[in-house]
Amino acid sequence: LSYAVFLYLLVASLTTWQCIGVAVAVLCAVGCFEAVWVLVQTLWYGVKRASGTFFNPNFVAGYLAAIWVVIFSVAGYFFSGRKKWICATPARTLSLLGVGILLGTMLAAVLLTQSRGGGVVLLCGLASVMWARFGAKGIGIFLLILLAAVIIPNPWRDRFYSEYLVNPVGYARWQIWESSVRAIFEHPFGIGLGLYQYEAPRLMFPIESEIVRYGWVAQSAHSEYLQMGVELGLLGLLLFLWGIAAIAQEFRRGLKTRMSRWQRGALVGAGSAAVGILLHAAIDSNLREPAIAILLLLCVGIVLSARRLSSSHEAESRVLTIRSRAVAVVLSTVVIGMCVMEVVRLGWAWVVYEQGSQAVMRQDLSGGMEHYSHAIALDPGKAMY
Repeated sequence: LSYAVFLYLLVASLTTWQCIGVAVAVLCAVGCFEAVWVLVQTLWYGVKRASGTFFNPNFVAGYLAAIWVVIFSVAGYFFSGRKKWICATPARTLSLLGVGILLGTMLAAVLLTQSRGGGVVLLCGLASVMWARFGAKGIGIFLLILLAAVIIPNPWRDRFYSEYLVNPVGYARWQIWESSVRAIFEHPFGIGLGLYQYEAPRLMFPIESEIVRYGWVAQSAHSEYLQMGVELGLLGLLLFLWGIAAIAQEFRRGLKTRMSRWQRGALVGAGSAAVGILLHAAIDSNLREPAIAILLLLCVGIVLSARRLSSSHEAESRVLTIRSRAVAVVLSTVVIGMCVMEVVRLGWAWVVYEQGSQAVMRQDLSGGMEHYSHAIALDPGKAMY
């Protein structure tokens, strides 16, 4: 529900192209920070697979790859054109150099994470941008880049080859997907939101070469679409796919609208980044990470606003307005306060639970029981507590 409200408020707030420009600038700043932090973790602290401010390197890679696609698209449209380079100014040259350094830093960070999911987002988004910008010629260039990524040694290729040897369950998600499809047909109306982890033990499968052949249980379907199918049934999955089709239709209509180069670059970049994130969601559980879900909503908001902002009438978005400023302030304060209290409650419950786990490890069973009791009181809906 909070994501739906966020998308509504986002589309209502994107009233001019300057607002979208600010959003793209914020993405540049966040992407630069995350990329530099990943490089520091890798080169300074010696982390093998850095995760930035995320807890999973796959998430930070997918996040950075999507932002990279947006920046690459805006730069590809804005700096294109031979006539402009004949009269290029020093400021234009410096700006291009700065964008090149930013893109190179983010690309290096994504490579160092060795994330296959991040590679999917980057390559799919790049293919979409190249197709929208250059057509068939762009797809040919993309295929050459893809061939080079397969032939030339790089962290992605090395991890593809070594994953199965290092991690025997690395390619077991095929069995997870098969089990999830079977669960969908067994429960076509779904088992209930958030209940996949309790259905997972029944879907366990043997892992060859492991002593405990059923000792590994997936907490998610490693596919957002299959997870939706298992928990919400076929109707919930079809509803989500219908939403994707509607947004794709709006994206196609927006591409036919007259707009400036950087505006078209922002539209293409946002749509291409959304394509990459959604394709990554087919093979991983990336949308359970709030930052990636919010980034997807930002891209969708830009796509939904582009055609309206480029129309000759500058039509306003259909929003509910509150005439009284005092009422708006009071309602906003109450809603934000409730959200803050809820977040603090859930976060503090987790902190207390972790303290209880540490107490149990120290053989302080009474202290651990006391902390567990407090965690249950703070968050009684979490079965793990």
